[in-house]
Amino acid sequence: MMDLFIALIIKTWIFASGVSLPALPLMESPGAWVQVLASDESCLMYRATSKTTPQAALAIYPRRASSSCIESISNHPTSLLTIDQAPKFKLHENRLEMILVHDGEERNFFVPLWGKQDNLKRAAFISDRPSENVKFLNPGEECLGPDCARCPRGFIHVTSTAGIKRICHDPNQCGGRNQPACYLGQDWAPKKSGCIDDSKAGWCQAGLAVRCSKEIEFLVCE
Repeated sequence: MMDLFIALIIKTWIFASGVSLPALPLMESPGAWVQVLASDESCLMYRATSKTTPQAALAIYPRRASSSCIESISNHPTSLLTIDQAPKFKLHENRLEMILVHDGEERNFFVPLWGKQDNLKRAAFISDRPSENVKFLNPGEECLGPDCARCPRGFIHVTSTAGIKRICHDPNQCGGRNQPACYLGQDWAPKKSGCIDDSKAGWCQAGLAVRCSKEIEFLVCE
C-alpha cells in the first residue's frame, strides 16, 4: 500500500505546475489537516493524531480552482495512507526527499523538482538545467517528439481525422465520459479504424459509445 501511495505522489507532482514546497518544520495540529505539498491541482495533506484520530495520516486531495488546500479537504481524497509519525523532508538541488514510516517500515523516496525554486514556489516549467525556462504545453494541445515531455499530465495517442496524433492529456482519464477514447491501434481493424463513429481504434468504458467529435476532430466517448 505504501508503494502505491508513493508512486501516486511522484506521478501527481513530477510535472505539476505551481508547486509549493513543505514549510519546515512541519506544523502539527492534532486531528486537523495541514498542508504539506501543493500544486495548482492537488494537495498533499498531513493529519496528526488526536483522541478521536489515533493514527496519523497523509492524503492527496484534488484542489479546486482558486481554492486553498484547506478548502479542498471537503473533496474526497484521491488516496490516503495511515503513517506512524510525521513525514520528514530534505530539500536537495533538484529533488525533494520524503521519508515515511508505515506499519513500522521506513521508506525514503524522491520527488523530482524540474526547474528552479523561488520563495518555496516552483515555476511551471521543466528542464534538467534549472536556468532554462520552458513552459508547459496546454492540456489537449498536440505535441510532437520531445515536446511531449512538456505535457503537464503526460500525453496520449488519439485517432483524429488527420490520422494518429499525440495530445497532452492524463492517460488515466481516457475512455471516460466526454474524454478521448483510449487508443487501441489501427492495424488489427483497418476497415473500421479511423475517426468514425463506433471505430474499433478507440475504447470507451461500458455504456459509452465511440464517436468522432466534429468539434475537436478525434475519437471521444459519449
